[in-house]
Amino acid sequence: MPLNHSGLHRVWLFLAVAIFAGFIACAKPATLKKNYTTSPGITLLAPGFAVNGSVPKSATCEGANFSPAVSWTGFPSGTKGWALVLVDRSSQNFVHWLVYGINPDVRGLPQHLAHQAKLSSGVKQGRNSYGKIGYSGPCPPPGPEHIYQLTLYALNAKLNIPSGMQYRELFHALRGHILAQTSLQARFSR
Repeated sequence: MPLNHSGLHRVWLFLAVAIFAGFIACAKPATLKKNYTTSPGITLLAPGFAVNGSVPKSATCEGANFSPAVSWTGFPSGTKGWALVLVDRSSQNFVHWLVYGINPDVRGLPQHLAHQAKLSSGVKQGRNSYGKIGYSGPCPPPGPEHIYQLTLYALNAKLNIPSGMQYRELFHALRGHILAQTSLQARFSR
């Protein structure tokens, strides 16, 4: 028996609902993992980036938008430098901060690092996903929480790479030079 217009409409509606339900069932929500160390011996510390913590308001667009103070202890043998990256894991690794050229004896960065491509200490900063040099804090659209990951990389060489690099350029330059890494995760929503 052929379907009339009303019956055909119901079939299309059923198919649309079934497809939508399939997408919802397959979608994986962003989850906040506990802070973890992928390389034993390195501990990364940043206020607010505690286990299941939230990004401090001062480090977001709702606050002063200052880069957080970051410190670390321990380092693998052969460490010749450090790189630090902050990305939004909920937004395809939207980059908030790239810092590199950090000397091996340095064990932290102060809060509110200047927005300069090269600092007097020799530390270099890259271009974030906003197109700016230095730190630009989390500022997701209103809605669900986003997961932010701060990762410290121990490098086996002092790399002579220019300031102002973008994420992909930096990781191309770091390829083959990462001895170890450790990460912290925190969340933020508006």
